[in-house]
Amino acid sequence: HEKQVFIEKYEAYCRQLSALETAFFRPFRIPVGRCEEDERRRLIAMFDSCKPLDEIAEAYWTNYFWEGQIAGELDFDKVKTIMSSKLSIDTRLANADSHVSKLAHEMYQALDKETMEWMVQKNPKKLFSSKNRRN
Repeated sequence: HEKQVFIEKYEAYCRQLSALETAFFRPFRIPVGRCEEDERRRLIAMFDSCKPLDEIAEAYWTNYFWEGQIAGELDFDKVKTIMSSKLSIDTRLANADSHVSKLAHEMYQALDKETMEWMVQKNPKKLFSSKNRRN
């Protein structure tokens, strides 16, 4: 639960920075690994990665806290059920770009409602693989 709270706060921080970004100014974003207290980082390094703190790369910290977004197994059957019940093509839209844009928006909303929106960012190809399509 602590990981999930941390990553939600970090994402809110990133959205705030993005709002401040202009063509001439790009605010510095503190890396994920530096947003946690030194003592907590040391304990995570010691017990979770079994490495000294100075040997842990930023990619490890990002993956470590992203695990907080995963509230269980990667349940693609659940995603398939959600997608088949929530998504539909609006035939009134004239062009393909509108269809795709609307479907992508609906998909993200459906996953967000189930707190599975992280799947779009972490596993987008699996969401659209042929195994998950309806026959």
